[in-house]
Amino acid sequence: MMRFSVCILLVATLMFAGCGKSDEAMEERLRPVRYVTVSDASIFRDRSFSGTSKSSRESRLSFKISGTVINVPVQIGQRLNAGDLIAEIDPASYVLQAQQAQATLVEAQANDRRAAANYERTKGLYANSNASLNDLESARGQAQSASAVVRAASKALEIARLNVSYTKLTAAADCSIASLAIEVNENVASGQQVAAVSCGNAFDNR
Repeated sequence: MMRFSVCILLVATLMFAGCGKSDEAMEERLRPVRYVTVSDASIFRDRSFSGTSKSSRESRLSFKISGTVINVPVQIGQRLNAGDLIAEIDPASYVLQAQQAQATLVEAQANDRRAAANYERTKGLYANSNASLNDLESARGQAQSASAVVRAASKALEIARLNVSYTKLTAAADCSIASLAIEVNENVASGQQVAAVSCGNAFDNR
C-alpha cells in the first residue's frame, strides 16, 4: 500500500515537472516579428497632362486708326484696371485735323448766320414787292445750304475728336496682358492686332 502511494506521488511530481518545462519551452519559442504595411504607391504618383490654360474671356485689341506707336507702358502678365493705358500712337496729325474741323465749323456757322439774315431780309422785300420770287427762292436756298454745311462741319469735328481719342488704347475692364504684338516707333494699321488681354477668373484647359 505504501509502495502504491509512493508511485502515485512520483508520477504526479514528474507530470508537474514536465508541464513546467513545456510552458518554458513555449515561452522560449515566442519571438518579436517586424511587419511592414504594404500599399499601392501608384495612387500617390504625380500625373501631368499637356494643354494650355486660357482665360474664359480673352480679347484681341487693335487701334481704330493707323499711326506710329509712341508709348507701350505695359508688360505681358501685368494686371490692369478698367481705363488703364495699354498703348498710344502719335496724336499730332489727328489733333491738327480736329483743329481744322473746328475752324471749318466756325466759318460755316458764320456763313449760316449771314444766309439766314439775307433770307429774312429778302422775305421782307418780297412782301413789299421790292424783291422778286426768284430772289426769295435763291435766298432760301442759300440759307438751307448754309445750314447743311454747318451740320456736315459739326459731324466732321465730332469724327476728328473721336480720332484723337482713338490714339489711346485702354482696357475696357479689369484684365491682364496676355500678349503684345507692337513696339515703340512701329507703324500700325487700323484693325491690326496690337495686344491680347485675359479677363475673368475662370480658366479652360484646351
